[in-house]
Amino acid sequence: MGNMRRDRAEWVKHLLRWNSITVDRELLIWTVAFVLICTLFSMFTVYDQITERTGFDFLITKELKRHRALVEGTSADPWQYRILGDYLIEGIIRLARRIGISSAELKAFIIFRVFQNFFIFIAAGCYWRWLGLKRLHTLIALAFLAWGISYSVYRSGLAFSTFFDISFFLLAALIILSEKYLWLIPLVMLSTLNRETVGLIPIMLAAAAIHAKDWRNTNRRAIAIAGICLAIYALEYGLLRLIFSSRPLMEPNNEKMGINLLIFNLSNVKSYSFGFATLSIVPIVALFYWKHWPAVLQRFFWAIVPVWFGVHLFLGVVAEARLWLVPQVIVFIPAAFLVVQKEST
Repeated sequence: MGNMRRDRAEWVKHLLRWNSITVDRELLIWTVAFVLICTLFSMFTVYDQITERTGFDFLITKELKRHRALVEGTSADPWQYRILGDYLIEGIIRLARRIGISSAELKAFIIFRVFQNFFIFIAAGCYWRWLGLKRLHTLIALAFLAWGISYSVYRSGLAFSTFFDISFFLLAALIILSEKYLWLIPLVMLSTLNRETVGLIPIMLAAAAIHAKDWRNTNRRAIAIAGICLAIYALEYGLLRLIFSSRPLMEPNNEKMGINLLIFNLSNVKSYSFGFATLSIVPIVALFYWKHWPAVLQRFFWAIVPVWFGVHLFLGVVAEARLWLVPQVIVFIPAAFLVVQKEST
């Protein structure tokens, strides 16, 4: 992993040093183009969701009702324990009202989500470049991600916690690749306030640190930090449930979680329609060339994908295909495009 960090992260290193960018004209042009494209993708995906799929009426009725219930502590399980995004938005709404901005809730929702998506595109591009994806292939991969996001919002609202989830997993992957493992501790502390799925972040670190063929080369420091992160996650998640007390369980689509929900998901044509629209053929291409994946992506796969797909099939409505965006961004898109890149040389 050290060689990968040294050999494949030049653009990210230059990006952090403005003098290098201004001297290198080609790098400057690429950086400006990259930021501009991320801006356009973030604006397009939010505009598409609000105007074509969700609607303004939904935002000022159901979305606002959900937001108010969470902030007031009357939301259902598990939404009530996903407080980060809505608490931040509530702060923005109160500030906007104080300075006299009209329709503060609606504008706060939209602007917040645009910035969420912008960060996702920026972080995804940095992560894929760190893995070795070339500039042009990175831009095309971002187009696949934008396509997937635009089709992932069936019955979803703005799903702030889901899109924060993507950001946190991207940051975790970058931290692991850069071997700055201690930064995972504050990241897990913050991200646990957002969504319970971040419990897989310490597993990502442990998977990246373990050398199955030679246990002597296992990074024991990384394993220790993974253990600390897992303990923090468990403690913090328990405290959230203690603070907000037990809430009525929200049953997705009025189906009981478990076998009933699994049968519903497998028999619902929308599960396949929106799943395919969001993921496209990217996972198929990636898995077909499994042996050509970088080792770190194979380890991220085992840390995330089996548990992720298994849990959501039994506990969520998978037609709400935003649920698949984390494995798509962290594993499948970079794996598929790295294979395509290798095949084209």
